Amino acid sequence: NIVMNNLNLMIPFLFHALLLAHPMGVSGKCELDIPLRPKQERTIKVVKRDWVSHQLVSEVAAILLEDVLMYDVTRHAPDTSPLDDLRALSLEEADVNFEVWEGGKGQELRRWIYSGSAEVVGSHATLGYDGIHTLSHTIEQFPEAEFYQYLQASEFQWIFASSAFRRGEASADPGHLCQGKAWNCTDFVWQPPLCRNQTKRCLGQVLHDFSHYSQGVMEQQIANNGLSLS
Repeated sequence: NIVMNNLNLMIPFLFHALLLAHPMGVSGKCELDIPLRPKQERTIKVVKRDWVSHQLVSEVAAILLEDVLMYDVTRHAPDTSPLDDLRALSLEEADVNFEVWEGGKGQELRRWIYSGSAEVVGSHATLGYDGIHTLSHTIEQFPEAEFYQYLQASEFQWIFASSAFRRGEASADPGHLCQGKAWNCTDFVWQPPLCRNQTKRCLGQVLHDFSHYSQGVMEQQIANNGLSLS
């Protein structure tokens, strides 16, 4: 989705120009054959997050805003969670975000979008996925490993078995979830209930990035399938 505060921008023209732009070599120049226009005398602050697709669409949009629509553009790289983007747009900390995922943002949408403080000016549907991923060479040797439920089988648990567990990192828990009773981490390592209550011994560990929009997905898969993983 494209979300912005209540600005009067030429968004349809922006996307028309985007479709007309042809990819060139690294050293090439994109010639849009746009006549000279006076500057808008207005600065647009574009949110630019740190993942690849967001970097790409934000930079292309910023270039078109600057070179075609003649706005001054500031790239805004927030140090907050993507969950904060709708609030930031509504309070005019930024003007536009060209990639906003609505999943898990129901409360923020009701508060900041449906109230009229910001506006969704374009959207499209896409599928996302998250969870436990297995290395290709492991699947080649053990085809069952393509599905995370294979870890239920005791004969495969030795692959992840370890006599010593590594500590997690505080930087992976910016929301301080580990301090809460629901997560109950030790050394920034989460264990499923069946391991915490000693019903089963956790034999292995999997790596997890910091929790944001997909918070709890991997943990729920581990708990629901009775996997002895932390």
